[in-house]
Amino acid sequence: MSERKTGTREELARIWEEGGDEKRVCAEITEFKVGTWNCAGIKSKWADVVAYASEVDVLCLQETLVGPADLPTPPKGWNWWKQSAKSFLGGRGVAILYREGLPISLLRSRADAEVLGFKAYGRVYITGYNRPNSDITLREIKKWLQKFKREKTVLLGDWNCRDKDWDKRAPRGHRGGKILKKLCLEEGLGVLNDEGYTCHRFNGKSNIDLVLVGVDEMQDLKWRALVGGASDHCPIVLSIQVEKRPEIEQMGVYWRYSGADWGAVVKCTDDLCTTWIKKGRKHKSYETAVQELNEGLMEILIKQVPKGLRRMDKSLQMKKPEWWRRSIDVRREEMKLVWRRREK
Repeated sequence: MSERKTGTREELARIWEEGGDEKRVCAEITEFKVGTWNCAGIKSKWADVVAYASEVDVLCLQETLVGPADLPTPPKGWNWWKQSAKSFLGGRGVAILYREGLPISLLRSRADAEVLGFKAYGRVYITGYNRPNSDITLREIKKWLQKFKREKTVLLGDWNCRDKDWDKRAPRGHRGGKILKKLCLEEGLGVLNDEGYTCHRFNGKSNIDLVLVGVDEMQDLKWRALVGGASDHCPIVLSIQVEKRPEIEQMGVYWRYSGADWGAVVKCTDDLCTTWIKKGRKHKSYETAVQELNEGLMEILIKQVPKGLRRMDKSLQMKKPEWWRRSIDVRREEMKLVWRRREK
């Protein structure tokens, strides 16, 4: 992930030692990049896939032409998110290649449609392949949008839908175009890449590899088409500025905990967890609930660890701080179960 930090590592260390401007350290502005490409056969285009993946954080692929068990071994530091074997029957193949270590949760369709998705940085990303003269995938997309209607959603993939609003060469009365246009009007979505053409064939051009976002976000998101590749489709890259709250270990800053007021830390943590559990379903989503808990715990640390003890100490590379209790893990799992049942 390409990052634009608010300061160098030395500046961050100095800020922590001086105990000032915690917000500046806790919040980094990063650029999260998601790509989509109809590769028209992943085995013959594997070199291109690896090259395009190096420019993004997540790469969504359509028409891999292989089943989930036959996908190539991912490059080091990358993983596959695969469709089910059932959804590939009679299909063309979709997959998501993503970097390891990203704060994302993966989603997969239970239906036969070729649809995959993931959550990252407060947004739901949905990708898929809609076969020509079919609306199976579009119907499944509509279900996903209704399920995540309270969250910001991004659609990106090869939808095989043509309309004059985003494809100047589109024929009149295109069935898929009508369905997608109606879906956009119902869900408040707009086509971000409504200029140019993404598919180039000997019999003409078309714009069918689309990125759809909320109409209120269209001015904030950027996209660009990559050149080259051996497919008749152009890769599309979506760039999103997100606020990242890194863990202490990710920053290379490890606090000396010996001087902390552990009695106050335990009491504040118990109070925080009790309030968090009572709020329950009042949270907007599972992600916001977890984010609220994490921010509360960070705030407790900032208040209870003396400023003079916030120093660089690489010898204290612990996965969880000393004040963490098993009861917190149990309560977090309880909240996960509540939200999973609610989503069903």
